[in-house]
This record gives sequence, structure tokens and C-alpha cells, in this order.
Amino acid sequence: MKLPFNYLLYPLKARRFYRLFLILMLIFVGYHAIVWYFFTSKLLDVHHPHHIGDLARIGYQYDSAHYRLAERTLPRHYINGADYDGKPVDILTVGDSFSNGGGGGANPYYQDFLATGCQCRVLNLQQLFDDVTYIETVIAWINSGYLNILRPKIILIESIARSSFGRFSVAQNWELNASLKLIQDKTAFSDWGEGVVLAATPPIINTANYKYPLYNLYYQFSPTAFDKSHTYKLPLKEELFSVKAGSTLLFYDQDATGIHLITQAYVTKMNDNLNRLALLLKPLGIALYVMPAVDKYDLYQPFLSSDLFAKNPLFEFWRPLRKEYIFVDTKAILSRALQSGVKDVFFADDTHWSPVASDAVVKAILPKIKDDLN
Repeated sequence: MKLPFNYLLYPLKARRFYRLFLILMLIFVGYHAIVWYFFTSKLLDVHHPHHIGDLARIGYQYDSAHYRLAERTLPRHYINGADYDGKPVDILTVGDSFSNGGGGGANPYYQDFLATGCQCRVLNLQQLFDDVTYIETVIAWINSGYLNILRPKIILIESIARSSFGRFSVAQNWELNASLKLIQDKTAFSDWGEGVVLAATPPIINTANYKYPLYNLYYQFSPTAFDKSHTYKLPLKEELFSVKAGSTLLFYDQDATGIHLITQAYVTKMNDNLNRLALLLKPLGIALYVMPAVDKYDLYQPFLSSDLFAKNPLFEFWRPLRKEYIFVDTKAILSRALQSGVKDVFFADDTHWSPVASDAVVKAILPKIKDDLN
């Protein structure tokens, strides 16, 4: 190490301090460089078209990272709002990130599987505004006459299961209206994620380099990392994912912490609201499909080696209720896939299901969809 030419002229204490300072700086920078290069950069420095899931990133779980490349290889694709050509469509979908390719990777849109399977036109639109529910969005489409332009035979509403009872059970504005021009403008210029600025890659020296070893230490003693992370971690009885930590389940904390909010009364109320919407659509010749995307924890719970949380009763409350709409039971469909030994139904590192699940769900409902389209 090259020191200043007058280093020997410094007092002894100053020279010791100077040397100690340089050594500490080398250790500090070296630590960050090593942890960043070998670990945290592989979780945080991943950009489109490459993708890894949020659960691995926020939980700093490198061994569960499932690296994937965005591509669409199916012969038919859905139409997004910005590309809508004004012609009639067969199926209209609306939903959250599950309806907008949130899982990333190959063929992330279940709508592409629908379009390919039924050889039909599938249009995906966003909810009208953030404070307008999916049900109210469809009501606005009805009242404005927008559905007379689209002329779908099926409307499919999707929602992650943990949010379904909140979205569907609340009081709905059944008189909601909006101008046709406003709705058409929203269709053309409001695609998923528009205007969202992606987080920049952090510098080499950053707090994630401390969190990486700390969180992995916490998980040795607590599946919730002592509530430091939104990623929970539990062992599975068998390998169900194609990653290094193939027998580890990562899931979002609200999959477990929100279970106590799900009651029969809430589920009955949301079923009543969906029935009412279905009855409004029937005179227009439109069938309503409702697809709650099963929570990852709920789906994989029977395969856990040990379990600390309650059983999610949502689907069990929902199944026996009388319905005027088609209920897409994703929990039953995907449970059969897991029981037959299928891996990667969900991505190991993500709250979203994979194309394996999209394919299974669409194949299960395709006969009914073809019947409703004819």
C-alpha cells in the first residue's frame, strides 16, 4: 500500500490511526464487493426481459431464485387495451397482476393459453380506476354501452384469493356510470404498470448486503424471520420446485396473517354481489366467469413438513354456495396437479403461479368456454 511521502513524520498515534482507518476501509469495501458480487446482485440487479420473483428478493433467498426469460411462444396472443382494434371480442378479462403477466418468464399470460385453446379473441382490460372495484368496472361497461361495442360472450374476473373477499364483499355502486369516451380512453392508454418507474439498481455499497446474511440467519430460527420480512419460509415434505431449495416453500406473509379475516358471512356477501352481476350480464348474452387465484400457502399447505398457521377456509366456504356465474376453482385444479407430482405449479420465488398452472387451469375450463362461445 502506497502511503503519503511524509507518513513517517506523523506522530506514532496518528500513524496507527491512519493505518487502522485504511484497514477498516478495505474490510468495509471488500465485504460489500464480495457479498454484492456473489449474492445480492443476483437478486437485485435483474432487469427485463430477465425476471426473478419478489419473494426471493425481499427475503434474500438466493437458493430459491428461479431465473427466467420473458418470451411468448404460444401461437395466439391476447389483445391488451392499447392494441384493441375496435372489433368484437370473444372473451374479456379483468384482474390483478395474475391477469397481467406478473410472474414473468415464458408465456406468463393465462389469456394466451385461452386464445390458443379456443382459437378466439381475448381482450384484457384494467379496472376503471384504483378506487373502482372489478364489479363496478363491469357495471360501468354495461351502463355506458361499452359492452355493445366489445360484444364479448364471456367476461372473466380474476383476483388473487387473499384479496377476493375484500374486493367482492364490499358494497358496490350498482348505478356507476362513466362516459363512453372516458372508458375508451382508459382502454387505449391505461395498460398494466404504465407510468411506474422501476427501482434503479442499488450501488455496490448498500443495506441489502447486511440484510442478506442477517435474514438468512433469522430464517434458521424463525419461519417469519422474526417478522423482519414479508417473505415466510417453511419446509416441504418433498421437492416441488426446480431450484436448489426445491423442498422449501416461500410465500407472502398475508397468505397466512389474513386468514382470520375470511368468514362465511364475507364469502356469502361476495357471492351475492357476483350473482347480481351475473344476472345483469345474462340479458346481454354474456356469461360471467370468476377465477380466484389460489394463494400459494393455501395450495401447498398439505405438502408442508410442519405448519404454524391456520387452514384457509375460503374455497371451502365458497364451493357449496349457489352461483349464477361459472366458478373457476383454481385450488381444486392445481391441487390435482401437485398430487400427481407436477413441479413448479407456482414459481419457487414468487407469489404468482407459473405457465404450468395457467395451462392446467385453462385446460380444465376450456370445454365449458368452448360451449359458451358457440
